[in-house]
Amino acid sequence: KKKVIAHLHEGVALPESDEIEIVNRKKPTVSREEYEPYADTKDHVPPMANFFEGYRYHVTGLSHNPKGLPSTDFEVVHAIQVRRQKKITEHLDDILKWEERSMEDAEIAIIAYGSIGRSATDAVEHLRAEGVKIGLFRPLTLWPFPEKRVAEIARQVKRIFVPEMNLGQLVLEVERMAKGDAEVIGINQVGGVMIRPREIVSRVKEVA
Repeated sequence: KKKVIAHLHEGVALPESDEIEIVNRKKPTVSREEYEPYADTKDHVPPMANFFEGYRYHVTGLSHNPKGLPSTDFEVVHAIQVRRQKKITEHLDDILKWEERSMEDAEIAIIAYGSIGRSATDAVEHLRAEGVKIGLFRPLTLWPFPEKRVAEIARQVKRIFVPEMNLGQLVLEVERMAKGDAEVIGINQVGGVMIRPREIVSRVKEVA
């Protein structure tokens, strides 16, 4: 798998500079004395002062209080961990990314990520050419997991195939969100050899 990624060559479309949106971090609006670099805010993303602008904060890899100073106080540590979680879960629309192919009328779905997503793409094109109503959902963000969309897919299709280069990881998340609405079938392979499109095609035909 590593060799496949390392030897991959393809074109990249670079946007013009005026097409790129620059989003700067929020800056503090309080005085230097009141500033807390890890304070909770409405969107759970605290303003960040630049270095050398007169604002003082402490940087540490330990659990810390809103000032950035190390802390082992339960309430303090709990609060900052909850803030970090909310910073993710309350901004899912900005974070979650995925690609879909031929899902509009699909009765069977393949959910695949990473390099196996390429094998799955070829498999879908091959099966579509044979008249199989199959589509691909390729998550680009694995965590947070796109729970809502996967649940929708499970209600749409009869079966979901999950090819992955391990003995079953993503398939567990898919099963959790499918909740029995669709049959979930793992296609697993280890040993360093890529799952080929024809192997996915064969498994789909075998079950379908």
